[in-house]
Amino acid sequence: MKYTKYIFIFCSFLFLSNFKSSKDYEFDYIIEYKSLLSGKEDKSIFYLTNSKDNSYYGKFSSEDDTNYRISFFKPGSVRSHATVNKQDFFKAETILIEANVFKKDYNSKANNNDYFENLRDTLINEASFKRYVFKSVHVNPMNLDIYYTVEPKTEFHLPLLSFGGAYQVWKSEKNIPNGILKEYYFFNEDNNIVEAHYKLVGYQPYKKTIRVKY
Repeated sequence: MKYTKYIFIFCSFLFLSNFKSSKDYEFDYIIEYKSLLSGKEDKSIFYLTNSKDNSYYGKFSSEDDTNYRISFFKPGSVRSHATVNKQDFFKAETILIEANVFKKDYNSKANNNDYFENLRDTLINEASFKRYVFKSVHVNPMNLDIYYTVEPKTEFHLPLLSFGGAYQVWKSEKNIPNGILKEYYFFNEDNNIVEAHYKLVGYQPYKKTIRVKY
């Protein structure tokens, strides 16, 4: 795995429950970010992604010594949450998220004022990195823009767009480069990073399924 010290174990284990209808969402990558923001403790955030389908994603972080808080998002449609034992999470092939945490996600709708803008590449340690910015009225009222930097040689992975109506705009325009994000953050009118700042720690292929019970 690039950039990370984690080793993940695969085995056959399934969270079982009775349900009337459900849908399976498959993931083929796990990506770790460090959440950095002045005045707050650094925190590891993990994303489960499908490199060929960015219409949904999973996100999890440590809730306490025993459990992860895991969320499933399908922008413009579903936002679901669950608490999962850490040992069970890595043993499981499939994670079941119960219907009682299912709800419509009304905060991921694009409008005519939302848009992406490609920026000039930036040089870091003599390497060139692609960049773009997302501007949206949904991120305001503080007039925040979201800046993205793309990890080189990750064009195989569609962009992970987890804030505001970014995915909806990408779906209609597809005018930004593919690739795993090296860094993304919110920038305000005073040119300060606020709200969120994530830096890539590592990524690797990783098989997992989330079953959303409707």
